[in-house]
Amino acid sequence: GQHYFLSEAAGLKWRSFQHLYSQFFGVSFQNDLIQMRISHAEKLLQTTLLSMEQIAEACGYSNSTHFFRQFKKIKGISPARCRKVTFLSKSEESYNDKNICS
Repeated sequence: GQHYFLSEAAGLKWRSFQHLYSQFFGVSFQNDLIQMRISHAEKLLQTTLLSMEQIAEACGYSNSTHFFRQFKKIKGISPARCRKVTFLSKSEESYNDKNICS
């Protein structure tokens, strides 16, 4: 997969890369990648009118159902609800550049 490119670029085997990444950052590469994807999705939900499927794809998910489940698991709110809350808050002028989906 795409992940192996990073280990190859660093001149490491995948397992060594994962181990060093976890040691250095205190989190596994996979968990860090998921957090980055979900954070990016949250930003897209709050700032664009892209469809949920387009956002899932833009964040590296080939399966939008998996994206929906992972987003809800991490954020505690569905992507659709996150968008709705964001736009309701903006229309009520209570939006202060906060991550209100968190």
